[in-house]
Amino acid sequence: MKKIVWGFVLSCMVFAGASRKMWAAKPAATGDDYNINVHVSGAQYASDGLNEVLMVVIGGRHYELQGPTSSAKMYSHGNGLMNPGDYHAKLIQDTHKTTYESIQEYEFLLPDGTKRKFAVIAQSE
Repeated sequence: MKKIVWGFVLSCMVFAGASRKMWAAKPAATGDDYNINVHVSGAQYASDGLNEVLMVVIGGRHYELQGPTSSAKMYSHGNGLMNPGDYHAKLIQDTHKTTYESIQEYEFLLPDGTKRKFAVIAQSE
């Protein structure tokens, strides 16, 4: 009977250690992960009032990105547009199904540590 109890205790200890490692929190993203410099030159509300459209320059190319504003309320209730300036981002989606099309999404790391995702909706040279 003692062998069964000790076997059960040992099994529980092994399982607890494995589950702790499996469910451990992933390390927080650092500013090093966000190594793309994005210059926001303008921002405006999208037609739905819940999203904003950013006019940006990334690597010398001009893009329009669409993503959420700082609040889920309609813009008439005071949610803010992102201020023009320089931000750090990382490319989180870069799909090229053909040689002439792409789907891209960037995640911005804002100065307060929050993150927002913006999809590319227009591009030009």
